Amino acid sequence: MIKKDEKSNILSVICMISFAISLIANGNITTVAKYSSDWKADVWFMAFSKWAIPLLIMTVGYCYLNSKYNFSLESLSEVSYFKNKELNNRSRSYFKKDKAFRMRGMVLKSIISCLIIWIFSSLFYMSHVHNGEYDFDTLLECMSKVLKEPYFIAFYQLIVMLFVFYPLLKQISNSKKLTTYAVILFLAIAIVNRLIVFIPFGKYVYMFTSQINWNNFTAYGLYLFVGIFISRINLKWYIRMIFYLSFFIITAGMYSLFIFNSIGKVDKALLDELQILLSGIQACAVFVLVMQLSKRINKHIPFVKMNVLSESLYMYVAVFVILYFALNDSINFHGMAFVWQKILEVLILLVLSLTVCIILRKIPFIKRITT
Repeated sequence: MIKKDEKSNILSVICMISFAISLIANGNITTVAKYSSDWKADVWFMAFSKWAIPLLIMTVGYCYLNSKYNFSLESLSEVSYFKNKELNNRSRSYFKKDKAFRMRGMVLKSIISCLIIWIFSSLFYMSHVHNGEYDFDTLLECMSKVLKEPYFIAFYQLIVMLFVFYPLLKQISNSKKLTTYAVILFLAIAIVNRLIVFIPFGKYVYMFTSQINWNNFTAYGLYLFVGIFISRINLKWYIRMIFYLSFFIITAGMYSLFIFNSIGKVDKALLDELQILLSGIQACAVFVLVMQLSKRINKHIPFVKMNVLSESLYMYVAVFVILYFALNDSINFHGMAFVWQKILEVLILLVLSLTVCIILRKIPFIKRITT
């Protein structure tokens, strides 16, 4: 289903690396002495990689909604499906080639694979946090927690919604005008959803929407269409320069925000909202750069032609998180500079995660139930 080209493969590589840096940096921030040189270096890592999730969603939008596949809304209807079955009276092999049949299979595979990831992550989280407590109530509690605490799980909720509503989203993405309207609409919803907390009684609405991850979905929906929008427009050179310059300015600004937050100078809720906005702009800058330089990069880096990178991106997020928590205490390089420790940790876990993903994708059953 993924459109496999140079841009998608380059974006996949960048997403994998930035996600690895972001997760490891967030995990280390509480383990190093506050205000030490190591702590400040880790804050720089966090500021530099906060755009990992926004870029991941933009890449998903570019790969899935910008592809050549096109399913109409009518093709998924029960009437259409059974009507085709009655009129054509073909064998089962015919329906495997039918758009509606393929789309139904894609939706089902998406839900099943995400459900497996959710349950497996919950079991791993339960064994990691609740040592020796493996009753059903604890499992349900952990399944609820992983929807909110490890932010990567929200990515899989989005994947399910992407495939369930794929025909509608594809119809929108096929039109440049509708895509522009979608970007404006999601941006407006995201802004209103975050300003509502300042309205009397609005904070109660915000508390409810935050519990059902609506706050994530509004931002993720925006990133989904922004990726398609940017990939279809030719930006003037000075607009691109503004994006590139803003990346470095925002990185420095994010570093300052983290420092101010550590000494209580910035409200944490405000910081979280600023991060969503600023990291989104950073991701746009990276996305614009890849769209502009993909052909030149492709000439010098042949490994970006590996389609397996795009195929592995879907399960890479969960695999990397699980390996990180499983091996976090085992990977250490005492006596080495902190920065080099983190770089080596990223490289080791990145290679291990990709290796596991490639092996899993070779298993027929796993490949069949994953998108």
